Amino acid sequence: GLTTDLIEAQFPELWTQWNVQPSRTHPPGAEPLAAVFERVDRLLERLATNEDLCLVTHGVVCQALAVRLMGLVPDAIFTITQANGCVNAFERGEPRPFVRALNLTTHLSREER
Repeated sequence: GLTTDLIEAQFPELWTQWNVQPSRTHPPGAEPLAAVFERVDRLLERLATNEDLCLVTHGVVCQALAVRLMGLVPDAIFTITQANGCVNAFERGEPRPFVRALNLTTHLSREER
């Protein structure tokens, strides 16, 4: 993959569109954001079965999960920061799961954050 700096330099219009309306942007070779949200919706259905889960995944999946749990629109996905190696806590609740903590990095050294 490319770094964000290279993507922005090579595809400035696409980069802008991706950051403003990611749900309506499909970068070549990338998974559509709608597909990410479909996977997250299946995960939420699974959480409703009272299973405890440990999810190790890419940040965008955790961002999408938080978006769903907070009732935000998909285009708000990049308003949620996810550092590499961060910890998020989502809990079952009624009528749906909720966000307990996002982007915890205190277990990482300063260099890792």
